[in-house]
Amino acid sequence: MTRSRLDELSDDYERAELRFLMAVRGDAQRSQLAVLVRDVATAAERFNAEAYRRLHTGVEDAWMPLDQLTERTEVLAELWADIASAYEA
Repeated sequence: MTRSRLDELSDDYERAELRFLMAVRGDAQRSQLAVLVRDVATAAERFNAEAYRRLHTGVEDAWMPLDQLTERTEVLAELWADIASAYEA
């Protein structure tokens, strides 16, 4: 079965998030955390953009699950962007 772009972006997000969390657990330097958290924010934004694209283009028949997904992905993208900005300050 072919994986969707949304699935791929979800996996990218989860990998980026895991790298950041492992660095936090490993007492990484703030500069390294800033780079890693920006990667998470970028991955979250890409995932969010694809979820919205699919919602608005009607690619999926499951409109309601996509609507619910985009509510979560938007909040995640904003949260990670805020955390990244804090680390970069």
